[in-house]
Amino acid sequence: MNTELKVEHERVDDIPLILALAKAVGVAEILDRHLGNHGLQAGLSNGQLAAVWVAYILSAGDHRKSALEPWIASRRAAL
Repeated sequence: MNTELKVEHERVDDIPLILALAKAVGVAEILDRHLGNHGLQAGLSNGQLAAVWVAYILSAGDHRKSALEPWIASRRAAL
């Protein structure tokens, strides 16, 4: 029985702590209440997107939206 095992690892660091704190405080709900969503928007709400962006800003020390997508792609399991 020769089965190849593929193991991937990623650094978690502070991401779960930041997202749990944002959830405990209700950041997404507060922002959704004030920002709302577009009627045709699918997926995450604006508040949820903002919470992930804040986690990125605090974790990576970078506020550029252009770098957010590759950061998320490399941390799918943590997010």
